[in-house]
This record gives sequence, structure tokens and C-alpha cells, in this order.
Amino acid sequence: TTVNDDIRKYEQAFLCRTFPQAPEGEFNIAEYSRVKPFPLNEWDERLKTPTVTFIWRTDRFWKRVLPKWVDNRITRGLFPDLITKIKNRIRFNWILKFARELRKKAPGVDFAIAGMDSRDMKLPDWIKDYRHSSHSDELARKLCQRYAESHLVIGCNGSSLVLPGCHAGAVMNIVPQDGWSVSTGSFFFRFTSIADTFYRYALIHSETSIERMVTIAVQILRDRSMVQLISGTPWNDHESNKRHEDWAAFRRQIFRNTHLFTEKEGLMSKEFKNK
Repeated sequence: TTVNDDIRKYEQAFLCRTFPQAPEGEFNIAEYSRVKPFPLNEWDERLKTPTVTFIWRTDRFWKRVLPKWVDNRITRGLFPDLITKIKNRIRFNWILKFARELRKKAPGVDFAIAGMDSRDMKLPDWIKDYRHSSHSDELARKLCQRYAESHLVIGCNGSSLVLPGCHAGAVMNIVPQDGWSVSTGSFFFRFTSIADTFYRYALIHSETSIERMVTIAVQILRDRSMVQLISGTPWNDHESNKRHEDWAAFRRQIFRNTHLFTEKEGLMSKEFKNK
């Protein structure tokens, strides 16, 4: 039966209103998953091992990877398995290239790929494999623990980013061209200051290059505390009674973290050492 068939049984039917983006403070995700989200106050401390998880979907990608004369309604009808296999291989190689480029600029990165997949496509030893072919509550908790360990999760706009986005410290949501208006429903915002929240939840255009996405990822990881310093409490609160020495010590810690990355693009400023 279809939904249409079921509705016909009733004289009246009503659609329930739903709100994909819950108001700030409406719920604590740990009450549902039993997993505490990434501790934002430990961001810098955990940067010795920048942790990034890519959410992989075999059923959705944010850009076309085959020309229309190869991938169209007719060819998908004639060779459905072949077309899908070719597309997923190209897409997967794209993600592996992203991981390799990120590792060059963040040598200590702990990188993982998660999502529904058969694991037929192999991963390098240094990439952790959280792909799964079936769902279970135990597996869901394990995945939520990985997300909660992640400074940053990355993926294609959609429901597959909801749990990762609720648990991770930051999100890069790659939005297909036709999905911009619904893109903010992919994650629950953990509000801090306006600037810091805006910085940690990045909507990325689908035509952005791998190289540019890597640069954005590095800057979110490396520079988030600088944004916090200039825009968030207690640093921008004149009544916080923070000493100048505390501000200077926090700033020095931020600069020390920049040495964990080879990427220098976008640094707001740099440390000058006394000669």
C-alpha cells in the first residue's frame, strides 16, 4: 500500500508540523545518545591530534562526477549497477584525495570515514574505518562516540549529518546546488558567541575545490580559538576580571598550536620572538 491508499480510509487527515532546527537549549543530545558531545573547552588541548570524520554516503554526492552522456536516465536503466559502481569509485577517490591533502597540512590528523557502505573499497591503514552495512544500537553508540571525539565532521547536506553535527565540535556541510534553503536543518547548533558559532558551522558550496575545502578545514581546526579570543567570553567581557596575563597566555597557546599545521594561509597574525 501507499500513503495515498492509507489516507483514503479516513474522512479527515492532518499533517503534523515539524521543525528540523530545534531552538537553542531545547534538548541535550547526550540525553538521547548517552554520549557527551565534543568538549569545546578542550579544543586546543586536543589539537595535538586534530580529529576529523568524513560522513560518506553511497546514495548522495554534492556534484556530478560523470558527464551526462555517460550518466543519464537511459544508461542508468541499461546498466544500473555499473553506473553506480563507477560513480561511487570516483566519489570515494575524491574523499581519499581530500584526506591525503589534509594530512599534508595537518600531519597529526586522526582521519576516519563513517557511513553506510559495504567496505568493498579499501582504505589506507592510517584512515580509520567506521563504515557499516547494517544498523544496530550498539553500532550507533560507537559512531556517536567517534563523532564526539571529532573536532570536525564533514559531509554532504542531509540527515546523515544530524547525529555527527550534534556531537562534533564543528561541521562542514557541503551543500548541493538545490539544497541551500534546507541546509541548516542538517545539524543542531551548539551556540557559543555569534562569531564562534558561525565559524564552527560552515556551509560549503558544492563547486568548491578539494584544495579549498582542505584550507577551510585547516583554518577551522587551527584558528577557532583565535575567533573565540576576539569574540567570546570571557575574553571580550570587560567585567570578567581576567588579567592581561591570562589573555596573553591564551594567545601564546594559540600560536603554539599553529606549529601543528604546515598550512599558513589565513593566519590572522603571527608570533614575533625577541631577538
